[in-house]
Amino acid sequence: MRDDLTIALAGNPNTGKTTLFNLLTGAHERTGNWTGVTVDTAHAAFTLNGKTARVTDLPGIYSFSPHTQDERVARDFLIQQKPAVIVNLVDAVNLERSLYLTAQLLDMRLPLVVALNQTDVAERYGIHVDADHLASHLGCPVIPMVASKGVGLEALKQAICHVAETRSLPTTRVQYGDAEPSVRRLQVCLIVAADDAGVDSRWLAIKLLERDPFARELTAGLFDELAEEECARIARHTGQKPEEAVMDARLGFIRGLARDVVQRKRVSRLGCGGPAVAQPSAGHPVFPRRDVRGFLVDRAADPTAGRFHGSGVERLARQRSAHLAGPSGHARDPGLVAL
Repeated sequence: MRDDLTIALAGNPNTGKTTLFNLLTGAHERTGNWTGVTVDTAHAAFTLNGKTARVTDLPGIYSFSPHTQDERVARDFLIQQKPAVIVNLVDAVNLERSLYLTAQLLDMRLPLVVALNQTDVAERYGIHVDADHLASHLGCPVIPMVASKGVGLEALKQAICHVAETRSLPTTRVQYGDAEPSVRRLQVCLIVAADDAGVDSRWLAIKLLERDPFARELTAGLFDELAEEECARIARHTGQKPEEAVMDARLGFIRGLARDVVQRKRVSRLGCGGPAVAQPSAGHPVFPRRDVRGFLVDRAADPTAGRFHGSGVERLARQRSAHLAGPSGHARDPGLVAL
């Protein structure tokens, strides 16, 4: 490990990212949930195995789409500063929603440690996430944590040291189903351009298929014609816009992953009178239902569900929600990824 290293904290809002930042560094940053708290990235340092570790708390985001300032700030920092380790906080209660950003980090091919936070809250709601199984699927360390109580901190530090020392990258790649042949054809053509831009060639190919303006900037528009040919091929083959086909496959990966690593049990509360999960305030039984982003959430277990409007992932997923829901109301698994 170098004499010093940089660590970036990335994750959705309200996952305990700033709490972990304070826990690692001893700093006392504001921990509110309103816009503006972490738009300007926070920085601090601490000593890790005799080395200076400089930590950056990135803005809380749901995806790396280019639609908001927070998303652009986080994306640009990871690409330009190239931290030694990215710690991705995911919420054990709302794993599917958190994993959308994780899937994009896998695409970016960055050194990654996943901090599975709020496991205590998840267990209270009958949700158990198998961290070891999740790690085997993601191809990177996954550390169960309760950041508000300091639980899992030492294990997280050890994982950070290991990834920094070995410079290991996640071994998992999200497969993009009907869009995968186009991803691979573009990737081959982009190897030199991606190397010049300091990014992964596969990630760059995916972003061009998503018609991300930033990807076009990185390639100076030299591959626009080729990218549009592949976009047209995807549209003819799937009847979808290429960015929708990519998102469908990513959501399929997330749903399949969550289904495999999450175990749920019914939890009854006082006055509920049955095995269903009870609404904490009213005591009425509440069962899992789909939110506007297309993810399966438990409204009783997720008091924040429905509060996050305007994110890039929400805008895309809302367009696809009808398509992604089967006739029974359950998620349609595109079947695009073999885990």
